Amino acid sequence: MKSRERLVLALKHEEPDRIPIDFGALRVSSIDALAYCRLRKSLGLPDKPVRVAPQTFINTVEYGSNIAEVEAEVLDFFHVDVINVNRVLEPRGPLTEISDEWKKWDVDGYVLEVQRDVDILEDEEGWVLTLPDSPLVPGGKKYRMLKKDFTCVELWRKNAPLKDATSIEDVKKFDWDLFKIRDEVLNGIKKRAEHLYNKTDYGLVLFDVGSLHANIGQVLRGWTQWLVDLKIRRPLAEAILDRAMEVLNYNLHKYVEALKDYIQVIGFADDLGTQEGPQISPQL
Repeated sequence: MKSRERLVLALKHEEPDRIPIDFGALRVSSIDALAYCRLRKSLGLPDKPVRVAPQTFINTVEYGSNIAEVEAEVLDFFHVDVINVNRVLEPRGPLTEISDEWKKWDVDGYVLEVQRDVDILEDEEGWVLTLPDSPLVPGGKKYRMLKKDFTCVELWRKNAPLKDATSIEDVKKFDWDLFKIRDEVLNGIKKRAEHLYNKTDYGLVLFDVGSLHANIGQVLRGWTQWLVDLKIRRPLAEAILDRAMEVLNYNLHKYVEALKDYIQVIGFADDLGTQEGPQISPQL
């Protein structure tokens, strides 16, 4: 049974010849880039730079997760059935609107690769990564990766676009089109999906197409302030959530219409927890 058939049967709640295997099609099913370097070594694979997968979110990319793009030889080793259509290593589709120029980044004795337009500054504590400027994040998304434990802090969230909003009118004035998928981005995804559908037998996934809590509420208001909004500024929070739902519904319809003939899974994800427990009370 081919991988795509296996995935489709499982999604239909029918029994395939075995459980479909995923390793890296989703941000949450992948692996930290440094851990992946060690995995390659344990598998007896030759040393080579490991590419950090830029995580796509609507019209932008993110590097906060620092996860590896799993190579074809590792996909084959683990009999993987599912891949993300926005992969930046073979098997992949044309990267029409995604940068395909890479530079090396030395971290803890390993060599990683990031896109050439990512600025990297090293200091005693670690590294600061700055992504290109974007309308949603003027100055570019900025991350700090610490040498002591290689955790990554999203510095750019301190400059949340609606951090000073005090009224529903402020929410209405925000340019919500910034969260709507642009035609050139959607066309690029469609070209990759069509290529991978016709040239491979993998099940195809588009993940991280949006969320209410992490990718809109926290992005617009800041992590801490958004949690406070949910508790004591409910009208403001609800106004943001209402507009966010409109945008996500718009995007979902655009994705489905463009990709329905090629992709088997479109995935939403949200950040409701931390390493230690829920971000918010279940009652809230």
